[in-house]
Amino acid sequence: MVPELEKLDIRIIDDSEEATADAEVLIHVLQGIQRAVHIVAMDEENLDPASPSYVPQHIQKNYPVRCLLPKQGSYALPLTIGNPADLTVPENVQKVMTNIGECLNGLAIGNHTPFSSTIRNGRFRIRLLDAFRTMMPKAGATWKLGIRRSASEEILLTDESARHVPTFKEKLRQQEIIAQTITGNLQAMDFEARKITILYPENNRELECFYDEDLEPELWDTRRGLVQVTGTVVVDDEGLPTRIQDVESIQALDLSDFEVREVPCDNKKLRFAKPLLLTPELTESQQYMMLRYEKLDIDVIAPTRETLLDELHEQVAVLWREYAREEDHKLSPAALELKRCLRNAIQEEGDA
Repeated sequence: MVPELEKLDIRIIDDSEEATADAEVLIHVLQGIQRAVHIVAMDEENLDPASPSYVPQHIQKNYPVRCLLPKQGSYALPLTIGNPADLTVPENVQKVMTNIGECLNGLAIGNHTPFSSTIRNGRFRIRLLDAFRTMMPKAGATWKLGIRRSASEEILLTDESARHVPTFKEKLRQQEIIAQTITGNLQAMDFEARKITILYPENNRELECFYDEDLEPELWDTRRGLVQVTGTVVVDDEGLPTRIQDVESIQALDLSDFEVREVPCDNKKLRFAKPLLLTPELTESQQYMMLRYEKLDIDVIAPTRETLLDELHEQVAVLWREYAREEDHKLSPAALELKRCLRNAIQEEGDA
């Protein structure tokens, strides 16, 4: 059974109402929509990649924006969002597109509240505004952008809408201080000042990290190299960290293998016939660790080993519920193959 994909219509409207559009305008609009979908999808999944350009592989696979044949009416282009081969996508995509619609409408009428109420991660709010800005008419442009979901009214964005972006950014930056884990190269320790300095890989900025005395025993065992510092992070206008205060932990980065023998799922155990051995890798920004195993469609990302293991367990449980337990006639050929691989690798046992 092929799920119904989320649909979106865009219209590029100029004063002449001609059914044409400049290629540059069209490219920016489509790129902006794809970026916005990725950003809101990552927010919905509670991801927080430090690099503005990084998008996890499973987000790219499950949330593609695809163009259909243009329609009549100025320059009208229908789009679909989502991966028809994934059963979990339709409901998730619907939520993502609802949030995008609320934020776009807020931008059109000059109300920044939807960005705070629908986008949970403060850093994603700024990135979403940047994505919208790339697709909107610049000051003085004569064209307008119309965006409409199925059974919804069209949202009209003009050059006036684009002027709201700087104002919205200023208001949203009230959320500048956030708690997170930062990975960087240990540069210096100052025990007298209770401060360490790490080099943030993304922009080679030195970050001062201030800690309490009770963390000093952890530092004696820490050598130069990549360390993970968890604390209250102060960021700049671009959402990049400038310093870390109220440090909660300082640990050397651990990239040793994960050996997974069983996973809890709905008060039962999913036991691997052969222990699953996975080697974590760092993202390009070096801020997140990834675990991937294509045969079982495993692709998880998290800032620490503890959260990475939690994400792995959750994804295996979701895959088991959505594919291994599903009836064959409801699955696409690709989903059936995934079900077969899951059933061969895992056995479901009694109460956990």
